[in-house]
Amino acid sequence: MDKVLETRFYGANQDYEKSLVLMREHHNALQADSGPNFLMFLEYKPVITYTRQHGHTNIISCEKNILADNIALCEADRGGDVTFHGPGQLVGYPIIKLKNVGATSIDVSFYMKNLQNALLSSCFELGITNALLLPGKSGIWVKTYENNLVKLKKLIAIGVGLSNGVTKHGFAFNIDIDYAPYVKHITPCGLKGCGVITMKEIFNDLDQDLPNYESIWRCISKNVASNFGLTLKFSKI
Repeated sequence: MDKVLETRFYGANQDYEKSLVLMREHHNALQADSGPNFLMFLEYKPVITYTRQHGHTNIISCEKNILADNIALCEADRGGDVTFHGPGQLVGYPIIKLKNVGATSIDVSFYMKNLQNALLSSCFELGITNALLLPGKSGIWVKTYENNLVKLKKLIAIGVGLSNGVTKHGFAFNIDIDYAPYVKHITPCGLKGCGVITMKEIFNDLDQDLPNYESIWRCISKNVASNFGLTLKFSKI
């Protein structure tokens, strides 16, 4: 069981806090060696999440206005800064025991390097050939041009946690989410001067149709398993 990555898609319109309970159940099971390495995929109802480290620093609206737009506001026990989730965004939570995949139990840099490389490889396979990593910044980025100026936009946000050598939380892949209702309330990831982009926008410029969701999360699952030396197993709810 040590070397298996079990993957499951839990569907759309998921509640953030209820899904975190499920993530913690998988996390606790792996810590106790009573469950496998696990990769959860889902889509959330509209929500803005912030961290204890940064608090509301990069939230630019009051909570009343956020709730008035039918967006929940929740604290997350992960790294990173404020971000958003909602329909059209694929969220993935890799729950992996690092000591079983060639790292020490506290080697966060090993984990981030392999996770980002897995996501970058997935982007290339899916046809996003201009995806890139930025030194000193987490996530997957795309270089765009506006008024003959280069602007970097984030395609996949990453915010992870680590407890007792087991990872939690993960990444959010903007596929066809309408991010306008969210970014008017926050500075995503606290990065001023950087934008957000979706896979749909990239493919529209290429005059291509989006792949279906299942092909996207299966591609990511394969690359995450490969980068951590795990055997992939798909499961159904």
